[in-house]
Amino acid sequence: ASKVIAVCDSFTRDLRKIGVSSERISILHNSVEIPEELSFAVRASQRQRLGIGTLDPIILSVGRLSKEKGHRFLLEALRLTIERNPTSRLHLVIAGDGPQRSALQTQATNLCLEPHVRFMGHIADVYPLYAASNLLVLPSESEGSPNVILEAMAAKLPVVATAVGGVPEIIQSGENGMLVTYGDIEALSNTLEEVISNETLQKQLRNNGFSTIQKRFSVGTYVKTLLSVYESVMAAAR
Repeated sequence: ASKVIAVCDSFTRDLRKIGVSSERISILHNSVEIPEELSFAVRASQRQRLGIGTLDPIILSVGRLSKEKGHRFLLEALRLTIERNPTSRLHLVIAGDGPQRSALQTQATNLCLEPHVRFMGHIADVYPLYAASNLLVLPSESEGSPNVILEAMAAKLPVVATAVGGVPEIIQSGENGMLVTYGDIEALSNTLEEVISNETLQKQLRNNGFSTIQKRFSVGTYVKTLLSVYESVMAAAR
């Protein structure tokens, strides 16, 4: 190939290992359209369908329920958080389906988390869930340029994610999101609690995350970058 496009810098190392020269690699992160801001009525309606009170904090996880997505660590982190705050009305909403669903449901039962966890299955339109939630968590072992992070930031939802793959190329921890080490249950629990309990931090992450999407990950920016890649290949062929 004259040019190979990778969705994050992390993947370029794999490409170089199989013989693709750096000069032939371009990095083009995924992009997202900025949605219309949903009304308070939509948010309230979504919470009512979930059976969750208006003021109860919601942590949202969106993605395939497979081992590499790290949901088992998220459930352990939730258990730690609730153990420290036994009267907490914190809820975890998990949107997605996959081979680990049954095991995760059993784990939630064994950890006595059933009152706090909702397994929603596959959801075609997740934006109402973004609007109803206080925080998105992505606890994955591996990622490229995850759409779910971009979607959440575009919806002005604070993000906590593991520092894997291309995630640190999107999130600057403490600025436009929060990063933790994959598998570090204590750190994940502490970070969840820090964000949920700190409205000033939530506002900062929402505003900076949305600004990041506008400046770096909009569809317009994506199209311009992709066109420049096409033009460079055409120019070299002349």
